[in-house]
Order: sequence, then C-alpha cells, then structure tokens
Amino acid sequence: MHIEERGSSLIIRWRFEGKKYHKSLKKHNNPIGRKQAESLMNSIEADIMASRFNPSLYIQKAKTEKQAIDTLKAIELFARYGKHRVEERELANTSKERFNAIGSKLTQLLGKELLARAVTQEIATDTMARWFKPPSKSDPQKPTEKISDRTARGYLFDLVAAWEWGKKEGLIECDVNPWGKQLDRLRKKLPLPKKPKPFTLDELRAIVEAFDRLPESYSFYKDLVIFISLTACRFGEMASLRWSEVDDSFKVVTFRSGVSRGHLRDTTKTGDLRVVLLTPTLTAMLGTRYQRANPSPLDLVFPSPKGQFLRDNNFRNRVYIPILKAAGVEYRKPYTYRHSGVSHAAKDGVPIAEIAAQTGHSVKTLMSSYLHAIEQKVVFTDYLDP
Repeated sequence: MHIEERGSSLIIRWRFEGKKYHKSLKKHNNPIGRKQAESLMNSIEADIMASRFNPSLYIQKAKTEKQAIDTLKAIELFARYGKHRVEERELANTSKERFNAIGSKLTQLLGKELLARAVTQEIATDTMARWFKPPSKSDPQKPTEKISDRTARGYLFDLVAAWEWGKKEGLIECDVNPWGKQLDRLRKKLPLPKKPKPFTLDELRAIVEAFDRLPESYSFYKDLVIFISLTACRFGEMASLRWSEVDDSFKVVTFRSGVSRGHLRDTTKTGDLRVVLLTPTLTAMLGTRYQRANPSPLDLVFPSPKGQFLRDNNFRNRVYIPILKAAGVEYRKPYTYRHSGVSHAAKDGVPIAEIAAQTGHSVKTLMSSYLHAIEQKVVFTDYLDP
C-alpha cells in the first residue's frame, strides 16, 4: 500500500486478494492532506488485518471514476481546468476573458458532445486549421477571425496545459497530448521575442512634459504616469492603491492588491505584499494630492474620473498612445515603464537584490526578463590598447 501524488490530489493504492484498489483524495497534496491520507491508509490496513475490509466501497468508486473518464466532454475538461486556475488564483481577469473565448471557440469547432479522450492529434490539427485560417465568404467552414501566430501559440499553450492537468487529475487517459504537436510547430515558426526597449531618461521627461501641451483633460493622468515610472509598479497595483496603504509621511507605499480590467484581486500578481520606498518627487506629489482631495483611508489614490478603478485598456487607448505621439516618443507598451525603472535603477548601481525586493520578482526573473541595457557600450578591458 502506498500514496501517489497526482497534481493537487493524492491517491492511495493497494492490493487485496490479488485485485487492485485505489482511493482518490482531491486537493489533498499538502501537509495536512497528506496526514489525512496516511490516517486513512492506516485505517484500511487495519480493516484488512482484522478481516473487516469491504471491497465494494472501493470497487464502486473505481467504476464511478472510470465512468467519469469515459464520459467527460472536451469542453467540460477545459472548463474544469479554467475553474481550477481561478480557484488557485492563477488567473487575472484578462486571462479569464481569454479562457472564456477559448471555451466558446472549442464549443463552436468541436461541438458539445465530443469526448475529451476522443480528441486526437488529427482532430487538433483540423481544429486549429479551421480556427486560425483567414475567413472566407466562399467557405463557411473557415473561421470568423484572423489572429497572429503568437496569439495562437498562447491559446495552444492553454489547451496543452488543460489536457496535461486532466491527466494528472485522473480525468482523462491519453499517452500523447493531442495539442502538443501544434504547439511545437508554432514554437519553431515564431522568432524569439524581442526584449523591450526601455525609455531613456530624456524620453521619460518628454512624456511628462507632453501633458502640458495637450487638452486639460489629460492632466488628470499626469500624476499616475509619474508614479508608475518612479516605482516600476504594475498598472493594476497602482490602480488599486488606497490611501490607507500610503504612510503618513508619504515616503512609503505598500502594495497589497491588484486590478485587472476593473476587477479587484485581493493580492498582488505574485501573491506577496510589497513595500516600496518613494522618491522625493513622489513624496511631494502624494502630499499635494492628499491635501487637495482630503480623502478617507479607503479612497483610491488614483481613481478614474468617475471615482472607479482605472482600466488599463482604456488608459492605453485614450491617454497613453496620444501622450507618446505628443512627446515624439517611439511607441512601446505601457509595461515598458516597469522595465525602464528596473534598468535605470541597475544602471545607477542599485544592487539587484534590492531592486528585486521592491519590484516583487526573484533575482533570476529580474535578470532574465526585466534588466536591459540603457546604452550599449564596451564593457571589456582592452589590455592591448596603448
């Protein structure tokens, strides 16, 4: 008799009179759950030793699980995987929207009745071909949308992950992930992603100065742009920041939550509370905002014009893009502010560990994904140069 791990679950397996039995314990793969599993295993062993073991209790369970595997629909599997990700707090609101879109498209292309175990590589190939080819009025079987290969890769990554999760949870039985071949094909086709190009200090100043040349309505967003650029925080962390999370001296803020498309998440993206020390510019700016607004502790520091959570897509389209054009700055995604803050701090000699602590990343992630050269220069010593 032994205990196996399968994703977030544990399975107790044993033999009795030459037959195999098992007992699945959902979401027990944790210290408390393992102790419960060990207690149950000891109880089963005691029943066997005392000749009071009842095989029917476990045979029926095994039949029920096998029946569930045999009848689970493909769209149900993906929906259950999405629900699992939500319960584990692994999905932002934008990701939930993506999962809903994938689920709707699977229903359209695979139908409601196709079993998860019946999805083969051939079916997956045909599905992706009908999904991602350009639409055609002469061929109603072709899809109604055209997306980039990079977006398609993201969809396939979620499909591959859903089937792998189903295997680990014992929901499906398949030797080869049917979506894997398509994902490998796109990985080989796509070039390596370009690293973001940080804003230079001159560009950052030009962006701030551009607010004064645009209609007055844009000035509402000037402070939050300065705040993001001088803290390298995520947009959602700025949008959910409340005055209770700003200390009385306006020198420290604590990020506890995040907002995604107007929906509040009660933790940061990484799930960790983060304390950030502010520059003198931000200290003065927050002090001025506080005196002007006279807010309550639970009021948002940077609300929308209607007093609600700011939405990143609205900010990008209505404010960010026009500001970059007015400043004469080459377009980069708003997230470039985060990369820029990290890169300039490193250039100024701030230890990487300190930057990682205040941005909420591991040193490894910071080095591989966020640290970029501001100016390319020779770094090696030319010992032959006279």
